[in-house]
Amino acid sequence: AFSTRTMLSTMAELAAWLRMHYPGGRFTDRIFTSETQGDYLLWALAPETRLFMYTHVHLFPPEIWQDCQKVKFGHPDWEKILNNRDVKIVLVEAELHPRLRQQLQGAFDRWRILLDETGNPRKSDPRSRLLIAVRKDQPAQ
Repeated sequence: AFSTRTMLSTMAELAAWLRMHYPGGRFTDRIFTSETQGDYLLWALAPETRLFMYTHVHLFPPEIWQDCQKVKFGHPDWEKILNNRDVKIVLVEAELHPRLRQQLQGAFDRWRILLDETGNPRKSDPRSRLLIAVRKDQPAQ
């Protein structure tokens, strides 16, 4: 699992961490991503990696797309949806999903935010400022 000392600075580091701790695609839980972040992980990780969403939304049933929208916008059922879909990691653009960011911060007893680049002056494009959170019940590695 992610230790409290772990701080990830890029999505590439998250992908490398998952490959190191779950070789051969052994990470069997799901990763909630925005569509564009999902595309990167689909490319960077083992084909067996389960992503909640990526840009080919036409391949998903409408209820998955609706659940994705609810989570991204911090709907009151956001955590129930993630639990029902076995999501253990959240990876989105921090500033594009402020309500979800707020919900994750409020659920500090269940979720650990590993990276929050909100307002990072070194990244001029808000789409590149990431938020990565992991459920605290991840098994120890």
